[in-house]
Amino acid sequence: MSRLEGHCMRWSVFPARPNSFSEESAAAVSGVPVEVLDALADAGLLEGGEQGRYTMHQTIADYAQTHLKESSVYGRFVEYMTHYVESHQKDHEALDQESANILIALQVAVEREHYVELVRCTNSFVPFLLTRGLFTLAEGHLLQAEQAARLLRDDRGLATVLSHLGKVHESHGDYSKAETTLQEGLTLARQNEDSEQLCRILQTLGTVARNRGAYHQAELYHQEGLTLARRLGDHELITILLLGLGVDYGEQGRYEQEETCYQEGIGHCPPGWRPGTPL
Repeated sequence: MSRLEGHCMRWSVFPARPNSFSEESAAAVSGVPVEVLDALADAGLLEGGEQGRYTMHQTIADYAQTHLKESSVYGRFVEYMTHYVESHQKDHEALDQESANILIALQVAVEREHYVELVRCTNSFVPFLLTRGLFTLAEGHLLQAEQAARLLRDDRGLATVLSHLGKVHESHGDYSKAETTLQEGLTLARQNEDSEQLCRILQTLGTVARNRGAYHQAELYHQEGLTLARRLGDHELITILLLGLGVDYGEQGRYEQEETCYQEGIGHCPPGWRPGTPL
């Protein structure tokens, strides 16, 4: 096996064509300079694409995976993609471009028991999946992350997983399961003194309560979350909670308070923003 072929083996952790991967990710995973990519492309082992991205033919990828013996490559791949997702959480265009690689990294994290990265990557990537309406896909990854977080006794990570999972159950109309999941997450978030996660869980609990017709309870959840969000100075959370509280007031016929919440909420967000998209 030539030295170039040895390098090629390492890049087989990325899914094959039509998926692509960047120079930066290839260098991080393989531990070799980006110049080697050009040499591999010249040798026909990789195909260069637009914006400095590369692809690998399925046949070559299959062969390379069969002969890849360096287990550390998988660890670097999972760690790199986890860091990438965490640093691009609000850049949905970037996440969309790397989504196939991220999903494979989550799969590898499960198979090779990289549970710390599995919890981190899942919690950072799921909000993107939810904005795309991919609730079933998100649920599958969240259930895996839940098992990992419980195994690790990572209460902070578990609270975030349960927060996301509660949203998924709510979107499916399973309000009883959503309530149970979110209440466990709420308890953990209080124990962890994680104010941001408390806000998010309270917001979803309010939505669940409203959907069940418990408008006053929904109001209480949203008011508590709003108080915390104001302390944090988090404009996104303030906006979401104000809009939720406005709906609560509207359902109770308190239209003046509803309008006040909407107007204040709009004042906290940039033009064109809508809930579910990054501020």
